[in-house]
Amino acid sequence: MPLSRPSSQMTRYTEHKTSPSRPSSQMTRYTTISPTPTPRALSPTSPTYSRPSSVVSKYSRPGTAAGSVKLTKGNPMKCNVCLNKLEYQWILPGLHNFCAHCLEDYILRHSRGKHCHCPICRAGIRLPKEPKKPNKKIGRYPLGTDLTICDVCEDNPAFYKCSECNEFFCEKCNKLHLRMKMGREHHVNILPSIRAVNDKLKVKVYCDVHQHEEVKFHCKKCDVPICRDCKVIDHEGHQTTSVKEIADERKLKVSTAMISAKGHLARLKAEAIEIKNRKISLEEETDHITNDIKQHALRIKDIVDEHTDHLVQTVRQQHDESIAKLDNCLETVNKKTEGIRGLLDNASVQLDSATDVAIINTSQNLNESLKEADIPSFTDKLWRKRHTFAKGDIDELMIQQAVGDLKFSAEGLFVPLPAVELQLVSTFNCDQNFRSTTAITSQSDGTAWVCNGYKNRIQRFDIFGRIVEVETTEFDIDDMTTLVDGTVLMTEYDGMAIRKLDKTHLESYFAKTDLYLRGICTSRDGSNVIVVGNDVPVSKTRQMHNAKILIFSTTGRKIREIRINRGLSLYRICHTVNGDFVVSTGMASKYIVINSEGNTKYTYTASGSSDGVACDAHGLTILSDLKDDTLHLLDSKGKPLPFTYSLNKPNAVAVDNRGHIWVGDLNKIRIMKYI
Repeated sequence: MPLSRPSSQMTRYTEHKTSPSRPSSQMTRYTTISPTPTPRALSPTSPTYSRPSSVVSKYSRPGTAAGSVKLTKGNPMKCNVCLNKLEYQWILPGLHNFCAHCLEDYILRHSRGKHCHCPICRAGIRLPKEPKKPNKKIGRYPLGTDLTICDVCEDNPAFYKCSECNEFFCEKCNKLHLRMKMGREHHVNILPSIRAVNDKLKVKVYCDVHQHEEVKFHCKKCDVPICRDCKVIDHEGHQTTSVKEIADERKLKVSTAMISAKGHLARLKAEAIEIKNRKISLEEETDHITNDIKQHALRIKDIVDEHTDHLVQTVRQQHDESIAKLDNCLETVNKKTEGIRGLLDNASVQLDSATDVAIINTSQNLNESLKEADIPSFTDKLWRKRHTFAKGDIDELMIQQAVGDLKFSAEGLFVPLPAVELQLVSTFNCDQNFRSTTAITSQSDGTAWVCNGYKNRIQRFDIFGRIVEVETTEFDIDDMTTLVDGTVLMTEYDGMAIRKLDKTHLESYFAKTDLYLRGICTSRDGSNVIVVGNDVPVSKTRQMHNAKILIFSTTGRKIREIRINRGLSLYRICHTVNGDFVVSTGMASKYIVINSEGNTKYTYTASGSSDGVACDAHGLTILSDLKDDTLHLLDSKGKPLPFTYSLNKPNAVAVDNRGHIWVGDLNKIRIMKYI
């Protein structure tokens, strides 16, 4: 006789009548039913049972243990039992959501051994023997040998991974994840191992506005993916196409970009290898050059030591010879002295003790012997070679030339580069009171006027640093240039006029403007004067709105102006052989090259600051970088040339008609030329 279910364990729930449910493998969206059908109440004949105290959960809340619990298919973000926001969410295989405590209450009241059914779809629920814990042994990366398990249900294999959540999902949990508000905008990727097994796995994306509609179209005008309702309501009249078509088009572009990037990656890898090889060769080259320098210096040192030893040996040899002669003479003198002393002693004895007859007989011999003692002096016959050391002139430059010099040649990483090397001709101090050189203008005779510290005193130097002339003006000078006839034009510091210092040294106005003028130069053919100006003084550079290049005739008549719409304060200017204007911007570190029509050709950014600027007859542009202590050389196309000459805070720069480059740095003027 079959066992009947005890009445104490029977609790009947009613459900809404719905259409046949989809298979659990498909995603089902549940929406709130409005108006909500009234569920059938519990049978009056069926007794209402409360949850036994022996099975009370720690998550239980008042009212959830009663048998009058209502079940409904509603919002997937809410529990199907308590209809509140999910707390400790639990998802059953049929993708129905419950609070952990609500589901636990249900299972404890309706479990039949190890199995129970979902209260909504009646799908079987496998009850775990122990509380679920994360399986730490499961590999987190699908490319490994272990199978990756879904982080939500922890039962099914994971096919997807969310980039934002950093979690793995099976197909069912991924669909539910994308339905949730928090996960709609997340980026879900198909795992590579699964993609290789099944390329047909797709993820449906639903519209944020019309949550029940899948995104299938793309609006070209708004460049956004849309659903069918958006196409009809919000994007009516806009040209649309399928999402897949746009995605394929975008994939093609990305693939093309990836191919290009891979080419760049290969190039970078090749460059990295080449750089490593160059580092090794550089070490070897440095060691080789260092050894050559040391060996050559040692050779020069050996020559100096050899000559020194020869001089010292010669002096010593002469010293020894002279000492030997003196010793021989001294010995001879000592012998003569002893002989004379003997004669004197013998004569004294004869005089004291001998008889008169004996004295008479020996006196003649004694006189002759004493006369022989009168010998000529030896010092009159002694002579020697007396040496004196005539010191040679120590010429530091000649010694450096004897040691040698380093020759510079630029070498590109893969292709050869042109290089220009400068050689120092002379250097001299200019003004001890104002160390920084702010302006230089060259003259036709090879001299140059120099101004220091934006002051009213200028000095004229020749190439060797000799002062030719000194002048004092009634205003502080910002920049200077020289006309063909030798007239010197100057801009006033924080002034709006161009002043001139002619051959009679009488100051007068050349031109007046409505801008605060800074740099000034003469055109390459000498027919025009070019000056840059800003609408604010130097102290208010950050408030600058308007900057211009002004072009005047040699008589002071304004010809044209070029407006610079970059919001940069202009500092210095020069005119190139190509007819371009090169303008520096000071601390903005930018050099702007503008053609004769007023259009910007290119911009060069210095590593430190952009200060002085000059152009030579070869088309090269010389730029001084005060902050980085160096000069920059640009060719006619604006390409920087390798350069190795470092300076000390260079500011002003000029080129004379002999090709010499005058650079004014901190307290010194350096004159250089091309090698």
